[in-house]
Amino acid sequence: MGLKKGVIGKITSSLLVSYKNPDNGEKMVIDIGLNIKNFQKKVHIPKYVRFTSSGDNLANNQYDNYTHNTFARGAKHIRPHWEYSFDCVEILKEYKEKFPLVFEYVLKSFSRNSAVGKLKDLYGGEDASAVGKLKTVLQWIESLPISQLPYVEVGFDTLDIDVIKNINEHRDHVANNFTNVSL
Repeated sequence: MGLKKGVIGKITSSLLVSYKNPDNGEKMVIDIGLNIKNFQKKVHIPKYVRFTSSGDNLANNQYDNYTHNTFARGAKHIRPHWEYSFDCVEILKEYKEKFPLVFEYVLKSFSRNSAVGKLKDLYGGEDASAVGKLKTVLQWIESLPISQLPYVEVGFDTLDIDVIKNINEHRDHVANNFTNVSL
């Protein structure tokens, strides 16, 4: 996707933006991150992302030479990291295509080192137009299938929803067509 280190991590977690409501002056904070992972709470949404901290469930090509001793053959150090699914990458591509300013905003926000950014830094102001753009981003995120899925603990293995559906359909098929089999 051609993004700098950390941008995907920020977009896939919580990305808070604050502004003063133009109607009543009240401070508002909106989260425009995808929220598919939360490392502090140790939760994630399966099928889209998983946390890998050991070589047991790691993609074969994921290692670095972080503490590699060239004299100790095969001593590859595996750094803990998040792995993103193809479906997650497709959502990220769509997000970047629809709302490129959000990705630019994330890059700028790294230098500020603030947990909550400002709407004026994202859309240049806090007027009704900027608030409308922010709400458009939020509505798009809420329309995604990931916004309806539950979190599971990091390291928790789950079956894909389609796999569960297929298992249930097969069970029903066996129960209906094979009377000598009890389930």
